[in-house]
Amino acid sequence: MRLSTTSKPAFHRSDRHLAGWWTEVTRYWSEEEDKTILDQYQLIGAKRVARIVNRSPHAVHKRAFQLGVANRTGWTTKEDILVRLAYGLVNAGLIAKNLSSRTVGAVHARAWRLGLAKERKLWDE
Repeated sequence: MRLSTTSKPAFHRSDRHLAGWWTEVTRYWSEEEDKTILDQYQLIGAKRVARIVNRSPHAVHKRAFQLGVANRTGWTTKEDILVRLAYGLVNAGLIAKNLSSRTVGAVHARAWRLGLAKERKLWDE
């Protein structure tokens, strides 16, 4: 039997109008998921929290913003001074802990922008 190259897969995004589509996709946030986001988001970031709660990083970031954990503020002079003094001497996780609203990834990115990091690490070695 030959498969047609023009046939759609079993479920295609154009089938969203079908009854039950939203009930299968929409999930409410549990108290446990919210607690995980509140406890871990600033320490490990959206990607790792997403793996823990089995959600997308975008969904986790959006929920963290709703819970008041994520922020979109610029870096203060005090934060920049702390990064300049401590980066390279102590673990970036420790810096992020002292900067209550920053993730480890944000600390690495800021250090790179400040010219403190020689090269960007695209993955853990």
